[in-house]
Amino acid sequence: MNHSCIPNIRCVFDQGYLRVYTAKAIRQGEEIFNCYGPQKSLMPSTEQRQNVLFEQYFVSLTILFYSK
Repeated sequence: MNHSCIPNIRCVFDQGYLRVYTAKAIRQGEEIFNCYGPQKSLMPSTEQRQNVLFEQYFVSLTILFYSK
């Protein structure tokens, strides 16, 4: 599982178990992404997310967007 600000799974802790649910259809061989920090849908400001990630993990990220 790797990080993405737009994950394709959702994790929920339930009575001592970690339950993993798909957030969208995942094809065979497709990489699984979880959001390690604040999710884009819950904190849409890039600046807010970057601040929280820095405060929690001492990580400064450069976010690159591109279109195909």
